Amino acid sequence: MSRIFNETPISMIASYKKQSNQMAFALTAILVAIVVLVLLQGRQTNISKLLALAGGVCFYWSCWALIKAKGRTGWWLLAPILLNWVGALIIFCMKDLAPEDAQSQGILVPGEEALPDWARTK
Repeated sequence: MSRIFNETPISMIASYKKQSNQMAFALTAILVAIVVLVLLQGRQTNISKLLALAGGVCFYWSCWALIKAKGRTGWWLLAPILLNWVGALIIFCMKDLAPEDAQSQGILVPGEEALPDWARTK
């Protein structure tokens, strides 16, 4: 089993970890598109404003999925909303509370609804 610096096993819930990575990739692509649009047109347009809004949605969705992958409640999403990047840093540094077998089974933490079959990671 993989270990990180503080010798705790990595057991993040795989389906949420995948969602978090996908939204982080989408956010990166959106930020690149905004920079290219502004450089090409020399000013901010309505399209770049819409892309910025979509980037914000991707950022918060990625934070939410990372919170859920670490076995925490969704209320922790208030940290990046209220504290912006400092709150996101808090989320990234949080200890993983997901059960050991959650990574291999793609299950949710007790007290949550079950994932549909199509959303489970094999």
